[in-house]
Order: sequence, then C-alpha cells, then structure tokens
Amino acid sequence: MPRGARPGSETDLDNWNLIIGANLISGVIVNTASVSSWTGQATLSAYGAARHGVSGLTKAAAMEHANQGIRINAVAPASPARR
Repeated sequence: MPRGARPGSETDLDNWNLIIGANLISGVIVNTASVSSWTGQATLSAYGAARHGVSGLTKAAAMEHANQGIRINAVAPASPARR
C-alpha cells in the first residue's frame, strides 16, 4: 500500500489530483508482453500469436501517439530458467 494511504473520502483534493495525475494521466502506457513475443515454441502457437500481437500493437501505438507525448512500451518477464 502506498505511503500515507487513506480512504478516498479522507483524501484532500490536492493529494487526489497528484495520485491520479501520476497514475492515470502520466502519458505512459506499459503493456505486458513475454519472451514469446519474440520467439516461437512448439505447442504454443496460439499463445505465441497472442504475444506477437501485444508486441505489434505496442509498437504501432507507440508510433501513433509519440507526437502527443504518450510513451507506450512493453515489458517481457521471463522465468529464471529462460534468462
């Protein structure tokens, strides 16, 4: 839980706007991809296609919205065995 967290009804407007601005209006979108976004694996055709889709959508959206100051990226978590 964030430091100084309290119920919404007890949050003053300045703090509310600070939190909303940092988390919803920051101009940054981060999608979750996976290692399968860049590699293929036997028996995981549908999963690989979906992950490639996330990667492609992220790249296209990043280019479409860059001039608006919106950054769009993806992170690709991997299990320790795949690193």
